[in-house]
Amino acid sequence: MIRKEGKKAIASVLLGSTIALAPFSSAFAAPVKVEWDPAKVTVTNNVGKADTVKIEDLVEGAVVKIYDKAIGGKLLGTASVAKGKTEALVTIPNLGEAEGKIFVSVTMESPTAEIVFNAEATSAVVKADDITVVNNVGKADTVTVAAAEGTIVKVYDAATA
Repeated sequence: MIRKEGKKAIASVLLGSTIALAPFSSAFAAPVKVEWDPAKVTVTNNVGKADTVKIEDLVEGAVVKIYDKAIGGKLLGTASVAKGKTEALVTIPNLGEAEGKIFVSVTMESPTAEIVFNAEATSAVVKADDITVVNNVGKADTVTVAAAEGTIVKVYDAATA
């Protein structure tokens, strides 16, 4: 949890079963408002080739996203304003033959940060001696697997790769 308190913040860090609260100083970036003018949008609905949406008078680094609906719409295309430029050009495979509407979003994205993650967990090979199968008559069969506590055991009706 991070809570702003002027120019300081309080951070709660979960350490095992202990919670440590430690104040630290941090610079909070103010939200970046991207002002843009819908009149600076040019939509070109081409015949037989990809359509384009050009947005002018933007700031370097602005991210433009085009949707087919205002809320919950499908992302049709995206583009960023390149370094030293003030426009973005979004290419969309096909807006359609008829007149229509698109919905444009312009935001600023933070710089990327490299985050390392662990590999997927691997399963230990179960030895045949650790599996007991009881083929019951008239009631459910049982499969018992000797494994460490908390191990998830899945039983299949055929061999898997």
